[in-house]
Amino acid sequence: MCGYILFVNLCGCYGGFEFDTSCHRIFEELNRINDADAWGPDTINELPFSFPDE
Repeated sequence: MCGYILFVNLCGCYGGFEFDTSCHRIFEELNRINDADAWGPDTINELPFSFPDE
């Protein structure tokens, strides 16, 4: 399970995410597959996810 916290500062602006377990890696991969550059000819074979064997 992925647990995260989104910090909201007193000014009302958002801070960063704080992740538990492997959530940070999952968040990075979701951002990567939503990036148009990730769908280029050099990186298309790495989609949708690229997790190392752990």
